[in-house]
Amino acid sequence: MAELTVNAYTAEAKRYLLQLDDYEPSSGDAQQLVDYLIDRQLGGVDARTVAKSISALRALFRFLATEERGAQAIGNPADALERPRATRRIPRVLSIVEVERLLATIQTDTAPGVRDRALFELIYACGLRVSEAVGLDIGSVRLDDGSVRVLGKGARERIVPLGDVAATWLARYLRSARAKLRRPGIRSGSPARARQALSGAENALFLNQRGGRLSRKGIWKRFNELITRAGLAGKVHTLRHSFATHLLSGGADLRSVQELLGHADITTTQIYTHVDRDDLKDQHRRYHPHG
Repeated sequence: MAELTVNAYTAEAKRYLLQLDDYEPSSGDAQQLVDYLIDRQLGGVDARTVAKSISALRALFRFLATEERGAQAIGNPADALERPRATRRIPRVLSIVEVERLLATIQTDTAPGVRDRALFELIYACGLRVSEAVGLDIGSVRLDDGSVRVLGKGARERIVPLGDVAATWLARYLRSARAKLRRPGIRSGSPARARQALSGAENALFLNQRGGRLSRKGIWKRFNELITRAGLAGKVHTLRHSFATHLLSGGADLRSVQELLGHADITTTQIYTHVDRDDLKDQHRRYHPHG
């Protein structure tokens, strides 16, 4: 499984085990799991999170059966649970004007500022997930033909056009700013921490201020600062949603947007047609005489 899935399943398994009196999962039954999930819901999690929790718990009991740790006697109690049908939420998007305002708040008189502008221009121009942006290496970008090679979910690779604006900022970042961020050992505290910070950063496209590969948390932190400064609301993923919505609004066909986003199933991409349809309804209500 993908690293993010492994981390999520591990966290859910730990959360479940900690609420057991004897820390012995083989003593669990379906009702105990139901009680646990009810507690999760009372804690504020939504149906989508509950569904993920059930998947993690099923994996936990499969693991116990494989390890012959008593789970064989009770089977897999999580199999008796029915995954709730998560309602498909229409994603929040920024208008083109709002995206421009957000990007304009980035101060580009420093190396981190140029990096941020190149980073968020790229995420918006290519509809990248945060994990995809973090995983990019210098060799992933081809400025000569204006494309970027992206490794998405399920190790599926896709080639996405850069666009002129993103290409311009990436060229500026690679020409000057990246070299200024590549400062081994500074602020690291110890040689061991310096080596850890620089691990895997030699070819990393985006670097942090210690010279290591920029992390997902680092991107989230910078984006939250920028969007607050711009007086807007949203997450980094909102740029990906906006990318897809703006393409469809401009006349792109759904299959092309699916390829650009790296969706395995076109039904996942169809959520953006609802966003666009809502915009059409709003236009109709505002401007049609009988709207």
